[in-house]
Amino acid sequence: MKTAFRATSAIGQFDGLAIASAALLFLALMFGGGGADAPINAGVLAALASLLLTAHIAAHFADRPLPAQAIGPLWFLVAALALIGVQLIPLPPALWSQLPGRETAAAVSAVSGSPDGWRPLSLDPEATRRHAAALLLPAALLLAGLGSNYRGLILLARTIVAAALISALLGAVQVALDSPPALSPYGPPVRGVAVGVFTNSNHQAQLMLAALITTGLLIRIEAPQLRIRTKRGGFVAHFGWLLFPIFIIVAVGADSRAALLLLLPAVAAAALIATKRKGTARLLLLLFVVLASIAAILVILPPDLVRSMQLQTMFTEVRVVLLPDLLFTLGQYWPWGSGLGTFIPVFEANQNLNMLQPFRVNHAHNDPLELLIETGLAGALLLGAALTGICWRLVQLARRTGSSDPGPALAGFAILALMLVHSLVDYPLRQPALGAVAAIAVALLFSPAQQRPLDAGPTPAGRRRKGFGRPFLPPSAATAQRATGDDR
Repeated sequence: MKTAFRATSAIGQFDGLAIASAALLFLALMFGGGGADAPINAGVLAALASLLLTAHIAAHFADRPLPAQAIGPLWFLVAALALIGVQLIPLPPALWSQLPGRETAAAVSAVSGSPDGWRPLSLDPEATRRHAAALLLPAALLLAGLGSNYRGLILLARTIVAAALISALLGAVQVALDSPPALSPYGPPVRGVAVGVFTNSNHQAQLMLAALITTGLLIRIEAPQLRIRTKRGGFVAHFGWLLFPIFIIVAVGADSRAALLLLLPAVAAAALIATKRKGTARLLLLLFVVLASIAAILVILPPDLVRSMQLQTMFTEVRVVLLPDLLFTLGQYWPWGSGLGTFIPVFEANQNLNMLQPFRVNHAHNDPLELLIETGLAGALLLGAALTGICWRLVQLARRTGSSDPGPALAGFAILALMLVHSLVDYPLRQPALGAVAAIAVALLFSPAQQRPLDAGPTPAGRRRKGFGRPFLPPSAATAQRATGDDR
């Protein structure tokens, strides 16, 4: 009887929540790259996320409580939802009219003869509610990652790599066939540019960078499914090393200047995580592959891609020119903000008329600045708290002297750092797909799974299910544990 139970456990490594979490992550990466161009996709993902979120909350209060390290990220999530709730509370006319930036709206209401009723702080309550619904997806995946053990984290990491590989292959086909409309999921295609499953090539490139880091993590932990041959001359090859050139080439082919600047740091971080700071020859070989790939692509750039890069350079100059208007809009609504999701109407009222063509500014292309315009001082405090929490987590990891592996936490930090830097010139975190990846990165950074000592005893039976709630053990330690018959 005991032997049969162990055989069943080896086959069924994951429970329903683990599989559902990975499935939702995969769907988010496949269908969440459209943003405003795919409102139906975003609505379906939010509905599915609400079900998964409810299931994780129920599991927390039933037999699988979340770890203590989840308190910080969860309080941040609660604070973000509370901020949105405050922006939707109706205010009396006398108070609302005194808020900064409401003069134009009050004047329009007076001229049109609209009743002077109670209004919320947000100038567009419907847009704010949509942004609140968009938080359901990263919230559900954050709980999924924080509640995962070694096997659960590996499943989520493999899901990111698998979805990125599909998007990379689609991008390669798009470029090879000159971007036919049938292969462009959102809007007219950009000839010669690999957008993959996204509407924006910058976001495709950001997924490739995250996939590089995640692949490095999978190589580091030496998951058996990634090993393609055994040790030969002291060298172990993994299938993940073959994915590096693919993600690098597609990141370059996405025609994103931000991705080109972040590519070398991403490759360096992925290589250091994968090699555990060992294997100098491997690092030099990988660096050579990166430089050779970039040089080859730049040499054989088609004329359409050259023109696209010229247009992107022009748009970059436009962003710099728009900065004074962005700062003026920030001051106009400080310190209360205009409401989450209201950037377009409040900025268009202040935009320089000479800059209306050839681009319509749908975002500030500086996410921290756009967040401050929409949320004011409260958003600044939340942003500061998030950065402080990340830094404190790094300090905790640096001070830890246990035998646990910091690889997952380092991978999570690297993904977040790349996304935050990219957010200074774009809006990757506002895409459901990349928001889902960021949620998994936060879980990797804060999850206690990678911090538990290797000799930690089994979790109490009342708090354990297959795939979740068990101590983090690298494959070598897990193999030793099974050999002693302790993998109950």
